[in-house]
Amino acid sequence: MRRRLTLVLVTLTIFCVAAAARGADALQELRQKAQQGQAKAQNNLGLRYANGEGVPKDAAAAVSWFRKAAVQGHAEAQYNLAAMYYSGASLPEDEAEVAVWFRKAAEQGLAEAQYNLGMMYLDGEGVPQNYAEAFKWFRKAAEQRHAAALYTLGMASSDGEGVPQDAAEAFTWFRKAAELGHVEAQYNLGTMYRTGEGAPQDAVAAVTWFGKAAEQGHADAQYNLGMMRYSGEGALSDYAAAATWLRKAAEQGYAKAQFKLGLMYRAGEGVPRDAAAAVAWLRKAAEQGSADAEGALKKLQ
Repeated sequence: MRRRLTLVLVTLTIFCVAAAARGADALQELRQKAQQGQAKAQNNLGLRYANGEGVPKDAAAAVSWFRKAAVQGHAEAQYNLAAMYYSGASLPEDEAEVAVWFRKAAEQGLAEAQYNLGMMYLDGEGVPQNYAEAFKWFRKAAEQRHAAALYTLGMASSDGEGVPQDAAEAFTWFRKAAELGHVEAQYNLGTMYRTGEGAPQDAVAAVTWFGKAAEQGHADAQYNLGMMRYSGEGALSDYAAAATWLRKAAEQGYAKAQFKLGLMYRAGEGVPRDAAAAVAWLRKAAEQGSADAEGALKKLQ
């Protein structure tokens, strides 16, 4: 299983101005509304400055407009101001202020703020570490189908961090996150189906979920899918399909995939027999410390 990620902020463009409002006339109208105190316009003008959309990129101006909207209770502006504090863009990095503004947005139901506030409580960033508070906010975000919150709840149950260790509970959360496209949850779900941990063992389902994660570029999933297609576990054995997925993982530097792909080139399994390609992939794996690859290279020499 993968460890959960630490606090990661969604890009400010999550609350971007609509494309139709990008012209000079629209910008002038937006500025007038912001100067008149309209919170939505202030937030959107802040986004313009944060992203350099129609105006020079200016973090200080972005912060100023976000703050004007945030103090009026605009949830997205509160979130964006927290993000600016977290990144240190035109402001000193201040975890306590990050937590203050995430809380304000979270209390208004903004799922991304609820998730990030939960992460701060989980890690003790800007607030005292408090598992009960962390999981309270994760659950609020999860109720809004926030994929990262669902995944984090799954990891907590998997690891027994702040809650009793419970593989079946972890599976339930991972399944919900995976269905929303969360790549790590998809990989974990594939692993649980393959091993029977927290769910009935089901090689066909494992292939399905590894496939979803592999399509998103997840190297571990690509390797596992390749090995399952090679062995015929959960699907008919298909050396060519196995080579395709192992190559994708190998090209990301995955040593086990490089080793297996080298062997497949040596044997001509799913790819043309090619001693030079075999040596090249085995050497890449050996350079990463693979003793098996080193042994295979010696046999080729």
